Amino acid sequence: MSDGIKNLKIYLDSLENSESYIELSYNPSKTIKKTNLSSGLLGNIDLSSVEIDSVDFYSNTFDGNGHTISHLKINSSNPAVGLFGSSLGVIKNLGIKDAVINAQNEYTGALVAELWGGGAVENCYATGDVSGTSTVGGLVGSCLGGSIENCYATGDV
Repeated sequence: MSDGIKNLKIYLDSLENSESYIELSYNPSKTIKKTNLSSGLLGNIDLSSVEIDSVDFYSNTFDGNGHTISHLKINSSNPAVGLFGSSLGVIKNLGIKDAVINAQNEYTGALVAELWGGGAVENCYATGDVSGTSTVGGLVGSCLGGSIENCYATGDV
């Protein structure tokens, strides 16, 4: 694999529809590498039938294009738990609906566990339940110098 970059394919509309998917690029070693990879949603995703793990580290632009990811389920003991574990990237125009996030560690959020300086979350929301041992938020667990604009979360934390 070039530069340790992996692709995670999540199928849209149905996990059986192999024609349409998104690719979330991330670097599992948590070192920052500059790439020109961006990604986004082309439609809504329903994850009712699957439990996923966090995208470990994200440093590009992810545009949900106003779409949603429903029934996001993560149960993990990783140090940063959310759809995006740690992010320096821009995540925008995305809704997370009816999430159930259970972390057995700190830094937990439905969308992003740790948002670092230079990272941004814009025009996003999350609904559902999020639990962890400390530093837990409904949308973002910890914001360490990043920015969050025009966002909200509802549910139990």
